[in-house]
Amino acid sequence: MPVLAEAQCAPEPTVVGGTTICSGTDANGVRITTSNTVLNVAGDGIVINTGAPAVTVEIPNATYSSFTSIAVSGRISSDTQSGILLLSGGGSTYSGTTTQLSLKVDEGASVSGATALAMGQTPGNTSALLVADIDNAGTLIGTSGVALRGDVVAASYGYASSSSGFTSIMNRATGVISGSVVGPVGRVTNAGLIDGGASSAFTSGAAGTSYPYLIWPGTWTNTGTIQSNSAVATIVSSTINSLKNSGTIANSGSGAAISSSYLDIQNDAGGQISSSGGTAIISSNYLRLINAGTVTGNVVTGNSGSTIDSTAGTIDGSVLFGSGDDILVVRYDAASASIVTGITGSINAGGGTNTEQVKFAGDVTLNTGVAPLSGFQRLMLDPASGTTVTLGSGFVSNTALILSGNGAVVNQGQITTNGPAVTDISYSFGNRVTFCNDGAIAAAMSSFGYGITLSNDRFVNNETVTVTGGNGVSMSYNDLVNTGTISATGGVGVDVFDAVLTNSGTISGSTIGATLNGNVGYTASNSGTIRGATAGVSTGIYLTNTGTISSSGVGVQVQPYGYLINGAGGVVNGGTGGAVTVNSFNAGVANAGTINGDVTFSGFGSGNNLIYFALGATVTVRRA
Repeated sequence: MPVLAEAQCAPEPTVVGGTTICSGTDANGVRITTSNTVLNVAGDGIVINTGAPAVTVEIPNATYSSFTSIAVSGRISSDTQSGILLLSGGGSTYSGTTTQLSLKVDEGASVSGATALAMGQTPGNTSALLVADIDNAGTLIGTSGVALRGDVVAASYGYASSSSGFTSIMNRATGVISGSVVGPVGRVTNAGLIDGGASSAFTSGAAGTSYPYLIWPGTWTNTGTIQSNSAVATIVSSTINSLKNSGTIANSGSGAAISSSYLDIQNDAGGQISSSGGTAIISSNYLRLINAGTVTGNVVTGNSGSTIDSTAGTIDGSVLFGSGDDILVVRYDAASASIVTGITGSINAGGGTNTEQVKFAGDVTLNTGVAPLSGFQRLMLDPASGTTVTLGSGFVSNTALILSGNGAVVNQGQITTNGPAVTDISYSFGNRVTFCNDGAIAAAMSSFGYGITLSNDRFVNNETVTVTGGNGVSMSYNDLVNTGTISATGGVGVDVFDAVLTNSGTISGSTIGATLNGNVGYTASNSGTIRGATAGVSTGIYLTNTGTISSSGVGVQVQPYGYLINGAGGVVNGGTGGAVTVNSFNAGVANAGTINGDVTFSGFGSGNNLIYFALGATVTVRRA
């Protein structure tokens, strides 16, 4: 019978800050009891044990934190226990020490046992934290079905909380993890094979949805294979910030491929996510799925607003949204003049107020209305950069439009809505559409709001915008050019913030014709007509008027940092409140035109007002 050559791992016992090297065979295991220690199992090294872990890390809590690294080029193995056991260590000076383990396994090397690596608590110390990071190019085997276990839960402060986890797991192209990964995992990079067998490949285990503060939800990237043959999902995790897949995530059992409360999944071209059980992806709350690969099975979302875009891929199954305000992204196919969803099965919009986002890759003219799919109440137009979507003269719609993308949208038809008619994705600075109205837009508002609200997009109105029961147009951060007519019977005609208004048409409001505000440097100009009941214009920016501004109340209210430049030919008509009021500080009037009514200044401060009247101008000035 052959006899194994034995070699003592040296030095052993381990020393603080030292390196213990194992070569040959160590048949009674190794204990690491010192901080900042490196265990190096050489290519010819074999560390084994019978009835006990092959390597035990148990460092007394003498400092706030302790670090240990294990590098394996050979083999670590236990017959019935864990290949490596990471323990919290006995209470000493500090009872809440964090013990951190870094495990690196080279190609051709292995760690095996009932679990390859497990974490646990030393009796009497339940307040310590245990974290590990894994870099595997070899083989990690758990004969119990669990390869890596880090789901320690403690109630040291009167309530149960997670006390362990994995900061990161990197499984390289040659790496194999045979068995589940149990416990919170911050970041995963897999190019090899992770096989959960009859259980999940990843599951939080006893930790549930909790994780220690040292574990931050991160990006999971899979270019390899993550698989199971299980009645539960292949991946069950609460610590996925985002998942990028161009490999395979599969469950050949009845469970889903991926299940979590919050999921952000990017399935790239060539990526496969599948389940033999009928449902591939389950989110109990929020899901964002951008699919350019293949998802085989149904997709189920929760009750927060979710987004699904399969326009560049295929979902071979059905989609069931929850009760949130969801977005389904579709693609317009010009050749067939139809919508492409990339979904072979049914689409159930669930509850909520849902949006169908239509992507356009080239110029197109739509002469008939685009009816959203059943259950979707809003239509989002998303032209690619450099493309124009024209809503032709035959386009008639009672569905609100939402603008996205970086192209242009031109309306030549009729948009009539109960509620807002046109909006965009608020403060989404990556999008900038130019919206041009050459048709008719009518919005009937039942409560406070605006018929058109744009925060990212330029608006050019050449025809009519009519809003009843509410305010007219709200613009932020982009320009408004009006050569047509904008009218509001329930409030302000136009409200502008950090945007430039250029008006040569007509703007009217039942309260104020136009309110103009923004940071220093923004301007507005009027060569047309602006009128309102209480004020024609209220401005906190520089307004140049060569047209007509009128009100039965105050013609122009100049607010702090505002300035009225009434140029030659400009007319300001006031009513009961006077033609112009200049308020508080850093505001003024320059007049080369006609002001019909009083100009009243209030709140003068020393050196705070600059007032200039052009020669030959006639005006009445009053100080309040």
